[in-house]
Amino acid sequence: MTWRVLVVDDDPQIRDALDRALTRAGYQVLCAEGGDSAYAILSSTPVDVVLLDLIMPQLPGDALFLAIVRRWPALKSHVILMTGHVDAPKREWPEELKLCPILTKP
Repeated sequence: MTWRVLVVDDDPQIRDALDRALTRAGYQVLCAEGGDSAYAILSSTPVDVVLLDLIMPQLPGDALFLAIVRRWPALKSHVILMTGHVDAPKREWPEELKLCPILTKP
């Protein structure tokens, strides 16, 4: 079984790098540049894991995370947050968001 990974990041270089690396590792990769495209992909295609950037211009990753897990609760423990900011996680986040692993980006 090939795992399907959704990469959500507004930076095209990050999306491309993750797409190449994950594809080489044997994953099927879908990419979205923000909340609207991520939601559209999730509405039409089941995924196993979501790599989600926290800082995006139109819809922040923490808000998108909450929207995703409310609509697709099975993904709750299948989201990995990504950030280049050292101040994450935030104290005011709900517990379900605080439980997500965080991948630090360069």
